[in-house]
Amino acid sequence: MAPRSLVLVTVDCLRADHVGFLGYTKATTPFLDSLAALSTVFSNAFVAGAPTYFSFPAIMASRYPLALGRDIIGLAPSEPTLASVLRDAGYATAAFVAGNPYLTRSFGYHAGFDVFRDFLDQETTFAADSSQNGGLRTRWNHKLADVSHQLGPLGHVYDELYFRYCQSKAPASSLDALRRFPAANVIVDHAAAWLAENGSRPFFLWLHLMDPHSPYYPPALALELMGNSCSASATGASGRVVRHGDSMG
Repeated sequence: MAPRSLVLVTVDCLRADHVGFLGYTKATTPFLDSLAALSTVFSNAFVAGAPTYFSFPAIMASRYPLALGRDIIGLAPSEPTLASVLRDAGYATAAFVAGNPYLTRSFGYHAGFDVFRDFLDQETTFAADSSQNGGLRTRWNHKLADVSHQLGPLGHVYDELYFRYCQSKAPASSLDALRRFPAANVIVDHAAAWLAENGSRPFFLWLHLMDPHSPYYPPALALELMGNSCSASATGASGRVVRHGDSMG
């Protein structure tokens, strides 16, 4: 029997009690609902810890988040992971992570992946950095990041502070500009392009989506499915902000 490929999709801040296939009455997850009807659903699954940096060591390395001590927030160097085991078994491996600052190379999550994109390397990721002055600030910020991550725990402090800074800078030109993270369709498009070149062999593909994360600025279609009479453009123009109740997850 030929090895089966594996696709892992994780969604930041998606609450189990707000998806249709687990009983929520609003149309929040129509595609997942249709997929669940054809799938095995584990409705009583629990994270190993919260927030993100406590959840993912269990998912990717099958261990408790503090099993290696408090000094390692993320994956340890040379630690066996789901990706590294599958790559050693001959799988093509790729990860497309939508800008979560805790799921980066700095925290070891690139280990085992032939292709790893965290979408934090683009100056255009945050609209606040799109001007010429913003580009200069971005270059200085990259230098600060490099220095911080050479100083052990200071790198973790930098990541947290930079994440909060990015959350606080919110341009008001449109909902598209306000979004802090690449949308799901951007991540899926990159993954599809990779699959077109690598799907002929067994593969492991990880997609991490940030769409439900605050600040939450939904597309017009999502508002329509939820029965909201305000269009996306009207929402942006009026300054009304739709936010998810969860913080960093």
